[in-house]
Amino acid sequence: MTVTVSERTFKNTLIEDVRAYGIKVANDTPLRTLAKHVLHLLVFSPGFSCVFWYRINRMLSQRGWERSAKFLHARRFYKFANDISYRAEIGPGLKVCHPSDIVIGANAKIGSYCKIFSGVTVGTKGEHESDIKPTIGNRVYMGVGSKILGGITIGDGAIIGALTFCDKSVPENAVAYGNPMVIKEK
Repeated sequence: MTVTVSERTFKNTLIEDVRAYGIKVANDTPLRTLAKHVLHLLVFSPGFSCVFWYRINRMLSQRGWERSAKFLHARRFYKFANDISYRAEIGPGLKVCHPSDIVIGANAKIGSYCKIFSGVTVGTKGEHESDIKPTIGNRVYMGVGSKILGGITIGDGAIIGALTFCDKSVPENAVAYGNPMVIKEK
């Protein structure tokens, strides 16, 4: 399994996020054209808006502007009715479908090109396990209301079904569903 959230430029990450919402843009897209697409998505796609402001929030934190990052995090919490920590490491190409009720903890690591639906929780099992983080691979689908908790690994290309309580690792390209969770290999 490869989870690589590499040191990319903000523009390259933004291009991948725009592509996740169905807009075709090249890597060498002029900044003005990219800005036009971003503005369109900010107005008409709450999911993209949520991802965009997470990226800005994370960038502020990484550049040492912690007070600004905390302020923006609080604003995002109320605007989108979710709690995606700016300390979570999330790869490019993230698509958030219906951004309400999503919780992603500060210690989570999510790969590239993942799709997240409303009600998803990614984090620890309890307050005393703050150093135990879930690791989610690339191109993972997390269905409505799924809970991914503890020091587990979700393999590349896995599908976590709606309302699944996932507290065990899921191999690459597998489908996990139900409560208790059932894992089926593709």
